Amino acid sequence: MIATFIILCFCFFALCAPYIMKIDNSKEKVAKACLAHGLNVIESFCANDDTNPIFDAFNSLSGEVPILQTVEGKYERYLFHAFKFNTSFSNPDDVVKTFYGNTHLMNIRYNAIKIYVISDEFNVTNKFMNSFENLKFSKLIYNASFDENPEVLAINIKKQLMNATNDTIDEELDWLVKVNQSDRLVAYSAAEYSKRMLVAFDQKNSKRRLFYNDGFKKRLMRFMSNKGEYKHYSNDKYAALDVAYEHGDHLMVILPNKDIECKSLLQNLTVDEVFDLNRKLQLKNVSVSIPLFDQNYIRTRSSYSSHERISFLLTTAAYPSLTQKPLVKKVYFTQSKAVIRFKLSEAGIYNATSIPSNTKLTKFIANRPFIYFLFTKRNIALFVGVLNRL
Repeated sequence: MIATFIILCFCFFALCAPYIMKIDNSKEKVAKACLAHGLNVIESFCANDDTNPIFDAFNSLSGEVPILQTVEGKYERYLFHAFKFNTSFSNPDDVVKTFYGNTHLMNIRYNAIKIYVISDEFNVTNKFMNSFENLKFSKLIYNASFDENPEVLAINIKKQLMNATNDTIDEELDWLVKVNQSDRLVAYSAAEYSKRMLVAFDQKNSKRRLFYNDGFKKRLMRFMSNKGEYKHYSNDKYAALDVAYEHGDHLMVILPNKDIECKSLLQNLTVDEVFDLNRKLQLKNVSVSIPLFDQNYIRTRSSYSSHERISFLLTTAAYPSLTQKPLVKKVYFTQSKAVIRFKLSEAGIYNATSIPSNTKLTKFIANRPFIYFLFTKRNIALFVGVLNRL
């Protein structure tokens, strides 16, 4: 009987193993591509000297899949490399199969949407319309009347963006969503994250201390502080702290050493190094002090001015394969805007447990510019950001 049970278990594992490996491999591909895309773009934002840039890596990447599935020839190859799909995917077909063939992998718990709006001047292909099916965070509005009803269209877009982000970005939308009579293809995206940490920071320990804007300008800010068990790692370039969130999400903060700028660290930070850092983090007793912030970041096409490839795809590139031929006019982006909100607060599910006063503590004081990543349980990068000024 025992032997039979063992044989049955072995057979079950043998049959399921390829499927399990396929799922894990798919998640790893998505995770690596998201991180590569996030690092690539946030570095370009820092090159622009943007204030507190944050990038919705997963929402941006998954939102490009409908375009990637539909475009042909040089634009397909260009987009595949510009958005860093090539980091972990062998070709565009591999991307499409992964995102559409494993839709359960995309059941990520955060609030985001990317909306494409195309003018009624164009007849959209069935392939482009169908490419939005089964993609949780992407939506297509076609036959849009930019000429006749721009106000009604703008209200519809705002409503969908607000619904997707729990009405947390409404103040930014009046500026963000403005449709023009000359618009042809526009993209609006929104993402927000305000979940609770697994272990709460004690609000009684919050206090005001100096934050060094750009590394040297002093400003008195409110910091949340706590003493407890956290995953931590340090080397001669930076210190890293990992803060657990609900549902297995986690926030990784990388604090460069005093003589290293975030900009220069990002230039040399690779996907493999970040994933390796995730493995090197070890539980330690840490005295943590991190500034509270509630960050809203608005991104337009000009944000990519130092990123030649993506700037080209969002301004000059034409996409004839999105619409039926013959074409009277070229299809290209006339607008591309995004708004992102990320809030860091003391709120947590569980209360922190006190540790003995004589416990040796590692200090992690984020009182100067730092890089941060918000990962899912499977290390898919939802956000990549830099906090450089408060």
